[in-house]
Amino acid sequence: MGLINVWRAGGAALSLILLGIFLASPVSRASAGEHSDRPEFTPRFLSLAAAKINVRTGPGKRYPIKWVFQRRSLPVIAIDQFRDWYQILDSEGDSGWIHRRLLSSSRTAIVAGETRAFFQRPGTEAEIVFRAEAGVIARLIACGGPWCEVEIGERRAFIPRTDLWGVSESENVE
Repeated sequence: MGLINVWRAGGAALSLILLGIFLASPVSRASAGEHSDRPEFTPRFLSLAAAKINVRTGPGKRYPIKWVFQRRSLPVIAIDQFRDWYQILDSEGDSGWIHRRLLSSSRTAIVAGETRAFFQRPGTEAEIVFRAEAGVIARLIACGGPWCEVEIGERRAFIPRTDLWGVSESENVE
């Protein structure tokens, strides 16, 4: 597994399917396996809090490193928890374990699929303010309905929710 720096279309489809399954209903201890230390765990998006993070094969430092993230603020989905460790799923559909202090509740998303247009206001009839390539990280400001307001650098704009990975189809972000 290489560094997670770009969006791969194959992983996108798998990630969206898995995200739908995980966000549709809470994961119970029985369905999550022996790693859950709570009766129910609600999957949620988080972001990477450090520039270099070891992703492990299990919940603890004694488990081998599976790969290393080398990009702060990437969004991930926490799909399970064991004590201070979260099992995460990344945009490519790969999963592993990260210690909780290496994750942030700050919401980010990455531009999905291809170069995308960002608009002055919600709606494709609005003026295009800029474009960004797949893999660019955006800070989520708000998402409601089919549009999200994001910030990339010092620029704020709107983009269809479907053009991002890091926000579910039905959640509202405020």
